[in-house]
Amino acid sequence: MSDGSAVVGAFFERLHDRDLEGFLALWAPDAVMEMPFAAPGLPAGFRGLDELEPFWRTVFSEMAKVDFEGLEIEALARPGWWMSRQEGRIRLADGCPYDNRYICLFEVREGLIRAYHEYYNPLLVVGAFGDAETVAGKFTA
Repeated sequence: MSDGSAVVGAFFERLHDRDLEGFLALWAPDAVMEMPFAAPGLPAGFRGLDELEPFWRTVFSEMAKVDFEGLEIEALARPGWWMSRQEGRIRLADGCPYDNRYICLFEVREGLIRAYHEYYNPLLVVGAFGDAETVAGKFTA
């Protein structure tokens, strides 16, 4: 997959399909992920698949159903960079709903995600899991 928009689309398709191995295959080994407004208890970033993989494994295990509404993918002026806007409609493994709006920035090179920046409302994450301590326990253990 060399087209950046196809890689970004596959990112969301594999989240929706809960295809963890296919999802992880989209990332470059040295990829960087940043969440500048991370929920309390969540790390603000990860460097390399060694750090990314355990985080995403936990995310996938915590989600029973994932849908995205209004997904828009746009190329940015900077070559290799893409932006998405979407509303996540997620049902957690315990049955609780978690809905949030996202803006994501992707750097795609040679068909792989090199950088990913995720912007969302962190208060909604805490609300879905109950409190910041619970979030920290699930995602940083």
